[in-house]
Amino acid sequence: MPNGTSYPEMFATQADAITSEASFRQAFAGETGDRNTICINGNFDIDTGLFKEFKMPYKEGHTVQIRWESFNVTNSAIMSCGNQLALDSTGTWGQCTGQKNSPRQMQFALRYTF
Repeated sequence: MPNGTSYPEMFATQADAITSEASFRQAFAGETGDRNTICINGNFDIDTGLFKEFKMPYKEGHTVQIRWESFNVTNSAIMSCGNQLALDSTGTWGQCTGQKNSPRQMQFALRYTF
């Protein structure tokens, strides 16, 4: 997307997808043959957490915990086509315009237990 207006597409046009040899259409119940020829990647997230707890010297049972948690550490972007594979969505059919997972997120916390 160099100019921010074009998206990855699976076929040149919707007509190409429907009329091609490996056409995309909803399979009928009980029908034999190829199914699910278009598959979108699954989720891939690595979440981590780092915790350290310190006991307070002035009172038994009081602790301070420092926490650092990261979600989607590798910042892997999984494209999402959403509902763009429905044959009635003309104009945007087959365009992957979204992201399936969240971008990397980190959170820090200080927890005092008494």
